Amino acid sequence: MANRNKFLFIDIKDEQINRLLSSLRAIFCGHDSSTTNIHITVRGPQHYFNFAALEENIKKYEAENRCLKIGGVGRFNNPDSHIIYIKVDCGDLKKYGLWEKIDYKGNYNPHITLYNGSDEDRANVIYDFLKSIDFHRECSDYEFRVHTRDQRSFTLGRKAQITVLTKADLVILDMAKDMIGRECRAFNSRSGATEGRPPRYTNSEFSAPNGPNETKRPRLTSVRSIG
Repeated sequence: MANRNKFLFIDIKDEQINRLLSSLRAIFCGHDSSTTNIHITVRGPQHYFNFAALEENIKKYEAENRCLKIGGVGRFNNPDSHIIYIKVDCGDLKKYGLWEKIDYKGNYNPHITLYNGSDEDRANVIYDFLKSIDFHRECSDYEFRVHTRDQRSFTLGRKAQITVLTKADLVILDMAKDMIGRECRAFNSRSGATEGRPPRYTNSEFSAPNGPNETKRPRLTSVRSIG
């Protein structure tokens, strides 16, 4: 029997939004940061997709939904992890037969995950930070992608255009880096790291880019230089 390892994503291809959210995710998660593109999971996991039907449904959806509205913060818990996310208004994906999350039946909640980890204290700090910056954007550069876990992906629908990271976004990244730095220092103080315990990881390897033409985190494949 085939594995249930296929998902349908909406990839955020707007370069400005992608770079900002990818950088925030790296700052929040450190060494555990995901390497996938910033995306919304809309279907899966499942055994296979009928690509002909899927392409047709995507064309209908894109014709009537030119823009995604990204903004607002939410959270939920799985048995071993805390998830912090940015909400996304995608319209009614169910109307086009595009939404079906097997593990969350009856729950329609399109979102972009920025933190998925076991650290409740860190999750609380990240949630409060994201609430404080009141992040809201509109995104017309997106594409559907079928993702097979540990294998290649197939892009469906229209292609992306490129924008650049703004100074305001860089300020947000600096604020996030400072916030996580303070949280790390507080944790190390509480846990007695100076008494022989290993210190908590810091975000030094994942510092935000200093400008639209500089990136210091080659591990993040979704962040690239724009000149």
